Amino acid sequence: DYIDPMFHREALGIPSYNLDPFFSDGEDLKRSFLRHAGRDISVMEGVMGYYDGIGTEGTCSTWDVARITGTPAVLVISARGMATSAGAVIAGFRDFRSASGISGVIFNGVPSSMLPMLSRIAQDQGVPCFGCLPRREDLSVGSRNLGLITSAEIEDIRSLIAQLGELVEQNLDIDGLLSLASQAPDLSVSESTDELPRYPVRVAVAEDKAFCFRYFIQNGFGDALLDVTSVIERQDGIASQHVTLQLKNDFVRDREDIPMIIDRLKKLIQVRSVNMLPIVVEYLAVV
Repeated sequence: DYIDPMFHREALGIPSYNLDPFFSDGEDLKRSFLRHAGRDISVMEGVMGYYDGIGTEGTCSTWDVARITGTPAVLVISARGMATSAGAVIAGFRDFRSASGISGVIFNGVPSSMLPMLSRIAQDQGVPCFGCLPRREDLSVGSRNLGLITSAEIEDIRSLIAQLGELVEQNLDIDGLLSLASQAPDLSVSESTDELPRYPVRVAVAEDKAFCFRYFIQNGFGDALLDVTSVIERQDGIASQHVTLQLKNDFVRDREDIPMIIDRLKKLIQVRSVNMLPIVVEYLAVV
C-alpha cells in the first residue's frame, strides 16, 4: 500500500517502507527488512486479505512475506455482528496453510463487552486473543474509490492519532504483542553478489500533495535526472495544475542531445481533461 505508510510516518515520525516479494526475491526482501528494521520492534502491516496475492497459491501475499521473514502474524478480524462464527474464521485462516504463521487475533469494530466471549472462542481454536477495538465513528478516517483519504487531507491529524493511541492502549494487550514479537527468529541472509550497474541510474521522483503515489521499497537513487515540481494555482475560481520539468545538465554527456531529450519528454506528456480541469501529468516514468 502507499496510503497507509503515510499514516505510519505521521504517527511515528520515522520512515515506513514497503516489503514487496514481487519486486524482490526472498533474500533481497530480508535484506531490505534488516536494513530498515527498528531497534526494539518492527511492525509489518499486511495488505488485502492474508493469502491474497498472485494466482491461487497466494504468492507475493502478506502470508508470503510473513513466511519469508518468519514473522508471527496477528489476524485482525472485523467481527461486528459476529459471535461463534468468529471461531470458524480463525480456524479457516489458520488451517488454510499448514504453516500459516497465524499466532494471534485482534477483533475490530466490536464493543469491549464482547471481549470475554470472543477471547474464549479464539482460545478454543488455540489462538491467543490480544484484545478488541470498539467502533468509534468520531475517530473514523474517510475513504473514496481508491481507499482511504491521505493523511495530508485530514485536519488536526495529530489529535486524531493521539486519541487512537489512547484507544489502543486501553483495549489491546500491548505487553502480549511485544512478547509475541520477541519470539520471532533471528534472520540470516546471504551476502549479495549482484554487480552494480556500469552507469548509475537516476530516477526523478516528485513528492507533494499531487504526487503521493510512491512505494518506499529502497532509497539511495542519487541525483535525479529531472527536478520535478508541481504547483496548483487558482485563477478566477478555477483550479489548474501545472507541472514543470527541468533537465539536469550534468546528466547529459553531450549538450547537443538536450533538444532531442526535451522533445522526447514533450511527446511523453499529453494534456488530458478530467471534469474540465486541465491535468498536465498524472504519473511520469523516465527510462
